[in-house]
Amino acid sequence: MKETSVEPIACKFRKITTSIEEGTRSGRYSGSFHWDIKGYLDQNWVVLAYLEGVDWQALRRDYKSDDDIIKGCLKHLNQTPEKKKGAKKEPRPKFGKLQPYKAKFVSKDDKQFIIVEFITDERVNANFWGSGQSWDGTKVSKKRGRPSKVKVEATDEEVPNEPQL
Repeated sequence: MKETSVEPIACKFRKITTSIEEGTRSGRYSGSFHWDIKGYLDQNWVVLAYLEGVDWQALRRDYKSDDDIIKGCLKHLNQTPEKKKGAKKEPRPKFGKLQPYKAKFVSKDDKQFIIVEFITDERVNANFWGSGQSWDGTKVSKKRGRPSKVKVEATDEEVPNEPQL
């Protein structure tokens, strides 16, 4: 069965904030477990976000299905930036390689947006709050470089003898 080519649909992530940290980002990593995803917690993680800038009601009137709308948005978001002059490596998409997982189309106060759950191949991305989970619950270190030295506490053998009274 041939898959029809979907044209990119210009859309963008709605910027969200958290009460803990300052600034805005495009979404957040999911804290739930999604065991129906192949390679979850190993190669794939789930990102929660809002898509805006899509008139999905007009696209539905033009006989586009919900899946085609999401695939068109993903095609736009997965575009890689142009390769810089003299660069050796191919550039990666800004948000990692996104794949569709779940979507809900919402219209509220004359605004249309899509609540989405995407599968990404990056465990940590600066455009999303948090980081992807791991099997053992460890977090990804934000520091790079040489690990800091660990202070070793003195043992009983190293403590000089105290005078007895």
